[in-house]
Amino acid sequence: MGAFAQPGGRFRASNVPVKFLIEAAYEVKDFQIAARSFSWIGTDRFDIAAKAPAGTPDGFEPLKPMLRSLLATRFKLAVHSETREMAVFDLMPAKTGLRTWPPRDTTCATPDPKSSQPRERTPSCDNIRTRKGVIEAYGITMQRLAGALSDALGRSVVDKTGFTGIFDAHLEFAPDETITGALRPSIFSALQQELGAKLDASKGPVRVIIIDSVERPSDN
Repeated sequence: MGAFAQPGGRFRASNVPVKFLIEAAYEVKDFQIAARSFSWIGTDRFDIAAKAPAGTPDGFEPLKPMLRSLLATRFKLAVHSETREMAVFDLMPAKTGLRTWPPRDTTCATPDPKSSQPRERTPSCDNIRTRKGVIEAYGITMQRLAGALSDALGRSVVDKTGFTGIFDAHLEFAPDETITGALRPSIFSALQQELGAKLDASKGPVRVIIIDSVERPSDN
């Protein structure tokens, strides 16, 4: 299972559910999709191959409009968005204070929030690798970490640390909080031990994509 942006404006996805494509196209997490009775979008799997118009820049970001169009055309997807008050986590400094580790790659630069230019990425800059119970981060912002924590926790995480620099981090935690202990700490403990940060339960506005209609595609 996976999806890849390829040079020349090409997009390929293998053995992925439609819900995965919606998350990518609309920049939302699983918990931000309200699918009503369309449960099959999370179970049925598809292979996708598409090509954007000539001249489309490389990278995934420029392919999102094409992916939204593909979903509307092939899957008859119709959506609307709204903001809902939902349970969130606030990412805050712990009492001990933040402890961030500077990037090992000194070529990584803090992004300019006023710049409209996309940030150039290398394998060791602005890069997060996640697998079950592990988050490896290189040259990232606190907002990027909040996004990875959202994936792990299934709840929106809001960065309220006030930290504007970039850093490296390595978190290992029990993917299921019922099996913490000698093996691995909870994600909450790992975050405090590694970065001196904590997650406070709160409520806040969360963007939600409402699926109005979607259909299985005909054989292609």
